[in-house]
Amino acid sequence: MAENNTEKINIDVTQKQECFSGNHTFFSGFENIGNNTSRTVFEDNTKNHNKVTLVLVSNGGALDIKIKTRGKNCDRVISAIVPATSVRNFLVEDFKSLEVSNNSGVVISFQFGILKEFCICCNDECSYGDCHKKDQNKNNENAQCFVGNEDFFFFQPIPGNTLNLPLFENFTKNHSKTNFIIAVTNPIQVIIRTRGEKDCDRPIIATIPTGGTRAFQIEDFKSLEVSNDSAIPSSFTITVQNSICICCKDGKHKKLEDECESEHEHA
Repeated sequence: MAENNTEKINIDVTQKQECFSGNHTFFSGFENIGNNTSRTVFEDNTKNHNKVTLVLVSNGGALDIKIKTRGKNCDRVISAIVPATSVRNFLVEDFKSLEVSNNSGVVISFQFGILKEFCICCNDECSYGDCHKKDQNKNNENAQCFVGNEDFFFFQPIPGNTLNLPLFENFTKNHSKTNFIIAVTNPIQVIIRTRGEKDCDRPIIATIPTGGTRAFQIEDFKSLEVSNDSAIPSSFTITVQNSICICCKDGKHKKLEDECESEHEHA
């Protein structure tokens, strides 16, 4: 189950900053965590402020968890135990990652839920990090900006010996926050790329184990590719929640429209 909503905070369109709050909500299915197994099940690669509620369910044994949040100079780690056949809830801010470990001696059936409120600023230079030019959104300063939401789901069989199969590509330019919830039946490697410049455009590479679910929150999404290096096919199920800035007086796109009209006139 996934929900996605945004609420406008600042309605003064003459300001450089157009900030909104958005939310992404989802729950995984139950999956087995083998004994002596540690896994990262959710990681957030965005920069803006956020508040996250984690709902963690453990059946069959006690589960060790580590919740990482962003600090000023270093990451903070919350270590806790979810007792056997119980639920624990945590509310944190500036969430970074959730890791689970099973040292109980038995297989644990595990489910997690994420309820995330986040800031998204359509003309926020800082949200792009050092990988982007500071004047990237200069033409949007007096634009009227909004945040739109797109939620969708799809299933894709991944044949054995598949290398870098593209599944989703984004050719838009405005700032965005994207949440992926991916479930597989057999091990699959995912490669997620975001917009950046030079060496800053580094991919996020992760392997999802057999029967596993993993979630990723990123900003300025560019592409998603998957690989299956075994001979055994795997199913691949993904839920996408996308919150995107759209600026209706965007000079950059007006310039492109003018160029297209000029080309048409001289055709």
